[in-house]
Amino acid sequence: MEKSKTAADFFKSAENDLDIPETNVSTIDLEVVTLHRPVGDPLLGDQLWNEVDEMSALIDVEMRKSLGKNGIRVGVVGSSYPTALEELLGMTTDEQSLLEENEVGFVKLPLTIRSGGEAEIDCSLAKSIQGIRIPMLDGDEISDFPENSYCKLRITPRRIQDGWIKMEILPEIHHGEKAFRPTGNLTGWDQKYSQRILPIFSQRFEVELNVGEMVIITSEGDNPHSMGHHFFRSHQEAGDMQRLTLIRLAQMNKSTPVIKSTRVVR
Repeated sequence: MEKSKTAADFFKSAENDLDIPETNVSTIDLEVVTLHRPVGDPLLGDQLWNEVDEMSALIDVEMRKSLGKNGIRVGVVGSSYPTALEELLGMTTDEQSLLEENEVGFVKLPLTIRSGGEAEIDCSLAKSIQGIRIPMLDGDEISDFPENSYCKLRITPRRIQDGWIKMEILPEIHHGEKAFRPTGNLTGWDQKYSQRILPIFSQRFEVELNVGEMVIITSEGDNPHSMGHHFFRSHQEAGDMQRLTLIRLAQMNKSTPVIKSTRVVR
């Protein structure tokens, strides 16, 4: 049977997936990992969070409280990974294949973005969103969205200095029929074929990462109307599932390819 990998091996293999020719544009290499586990799995509880830095991840205390109130939990992990995360990411190929049959497991994708560029990360499959409490800047709203709606995170990483980035993370709901819509980008305005987008600015937050560090984002609490529940929980035949989104700063480059300012990660 294949030997289990450590978390370091896991991310190193993702780095090897980056086959990047040289140009003269500064870019940031990220690794996006989504983990799916049964709600109540001990590996998602204190075993994990006792070794995750939640305090310095969000220096803005009020924002940390607001995210928690709305069912979202955020923390930063350094280059030394928690034991629970090692166990989650160190599964062998055989073990992962078995888990995927039950819609449990993980997906990892390398992602290269210009400093100041954007990427969309799916936090849910297409679904009907019923009774989500959205904390808008002028007060909470209870809203419903039709079939084929998505919960997403829009990330915008920016270089601070060598080895460091500041990453803005904005929760969004994408809904309705796709059409060409005016969209802002790094150079002005463009037309993008997309659904309607509801950005939830009141829950926009920033984290700082050094090379090798990652941010963990998931749900907190059991309020079925909370943002965290709709973004990071789902019901499968095997039972209720919880999603963790991990975004790791793999490396920073001064000579990497020009790419579009927006990408989608599912």
